[in-house]
Amino acid sequence: MMCLPSVLTVFSLLIIGVHANCKSSISMLKLQGFTVRSFQSPSIHECFQSCKKNTDCLSINYYTIGSLCEHNNRTISQEPKNAVQDERATYFDDQVDIPYRDCLEIYESGEKRSGIYPIKPDSQRPFQVYCDMTTDGGGWTVFQRRQDGSVDFYRDWQQYKKGFGDLKGEFWLGNDYIYRLTARTPWSLRVDLQDWGGVHKHAKYGSFSISAESDKYRLKVSSYSGTAGDSFAQRHNNLYFSTKDRDNDPTGSGNCAVTSHGAWWYDTCYSSNLNGYYFQSPKNNYTAMAWDSFHSEISLKSSEMKIRR
Repeated sequence: MMCLPSVLTVFSLLIIGVHANCKSSISMLKLQGFTVRSFQSPSIHECFQSCKKNTDCLSINYYTIGSLCEHNNRTISQEPKNAVQDERATYFDDQVDIPYRDCLEIYESGEKRSGIYPIKPDSQRPFQVYCDMTTDGGGWTVFQRRQDGSVDFYRDWQQYKKGFGDLKGEFWLGNDYIYRLTARTPWSLRVDLQDWGGVHKHAKYGSFSISAESDKYRLKVSSYSGTAGDSFAQRHNNLYFSTKDRDNDPTGSGNCAVTSHGAWWYDTCYSSNLNGYYFQSPKNNYTAMAWDSFHSEISLKSSEMKIRR
């Protein structure tokens, strides 16, 4: 059963009691009187990590303004009378659980540096993602990046299900993780592309999600805007995901994942193929990492796919 905080308002002072064994993050609140150490920390993530290294740290107060991290040796559930309202603070307890659902929540907490962060979008186990905190207002959760051909994207169903690569470089986050992120909340998608001449273009979609594995990670995408042209929603919406060992495309014969050397929501076969073969120079080839409305089937230098609520 999910644990929920009980809320009492007394004389306009916000006091939140957290039941035992519940993990919490509470904005505009701090635990007062039990701080065992206080120091400057450039991010909430680093404050988390430092707490985990100290056995006497049971909770933290973090102040975005001033980047102040406080370790406490008690929790609000143990000392509810010492819960004090403070508009600058955010409180975390129970050995500092991962409090954020996605990169947007991390961004809104005051963390403006792009990088790798743990998130927990649902009741399942947390996982790490790369957050783009600078592009188009920040708060983007990245699920695909191609930039140098260092990672082979011609993979099977299980590898695309679980994810592969390096979050610091080229990677596919994993279809199960993308589904967990987009299952319940409306998301927008941004696709950033670069050609070998240094031209940057993007495609943005107002609505994006994929279904569960049982529905073959069916794509739902719509409401295009941007500069790259729509090579995604117009042709690939409502299609199943296919890999070299799992043919879910609507063609009568052959597997588009094989003929296109990739994995994608193929039609017969594609208008975009961003998980296709990475050429080290511009090549006009049907197997290439491509976005037709940008450069037809000519291979691109980089791509990045990211989502935000």
